[in-house]
Amino acid sequence: MALMLPMRYGTTVSGVLVLTNADGCADCGQDDLILGQGLADQAAVAIANAQLLARTRETAMLEERTRLARDIHDTLAQGLTGIVVQLGAAQRALAVAPDESREHLALAQRMARESLAEARRSVWNLRAPALDRGDLVDALRSVAVRPLGSDVTVTFELTGEPWPLTTAIESTLLRVAQEALANVARHSQATEARLALVYTADSVQLSVSDNGVGFDPQTAAEDGITPGPWGGFGLIGMRERVAVLGGSLAVTSNDGVQVLAVIPRPGSAAPTA
Repeated sequence: MALMLPMRYGTTVSGVLVLTNADGCADCGQDDLILGQGLADQAAVAIANAQLLARTRETAMLEERTRLARDIHDTLAQGLTGIVVQLGAAQRALAVAPDESREHLALAQRMARESLAEARRSVWNLRAPALDRGDLVDALRSVAVRPLGSDVTVTFELTGEPWPLTTAIESTLLRVAQEALANVARHSQATEARLALVYTADSVQLSVSDNGVGFDPQTAAEDGITPGPWGGFGLIGMRERVAVLGGSLAVTSNDGVQVLAVIPRPGSAAPTA
């Protein structure tokens, strides 16, 4: 004879526990039923916990892959773009201005070292090197003075009374600035770009704008996406980083492109870009 008991976890039945009597006796009292049902329910809890652990591991793995993909894009892709720009400038200057070509080569070498350091830090999920040397304002000023190309001038402006930012907010806004400026260098055909960091009572806002060719807003509205370089993984990565912190990111085109990231101050309502 066998005793068949449902394996229950909440309102879910995950299986049936079959108990048999070793001596072949078919007698089964109330205590036996209570004990057997307790064993069945414990087995159901164990199965549910194992399934939850498997889902948690899978979610953590996907999140880590997404983080690494964003960091690789934000570090290696941008660094290599800068190196290519400087090597191209060095090649053009080699015949007519050897001293200038050496400057471009030195800058390309420095960018290569920084990109390697960024890649290593991404693996270990550490702060960006630019933030190790100061706060976000210092890091953005450093980004602004680094040459984007021979024809692009970058300015930085700070507005409002700064309040302490978390490491996550600083890193996110720095990555947004780096990605937006990388797109300016690659695609905008701009001669000027502007970084603006604005502190308000309930949010911090970062604006990156240029005077380049922009894109067609009507085409973007019809397609439901932002076309060209502003519709790739870089934009997705920026929006994901900002959204994790409860903020928003908008990309508009009006005499150039403007990227606006707005992150709420911890403890305040989330504003909208």
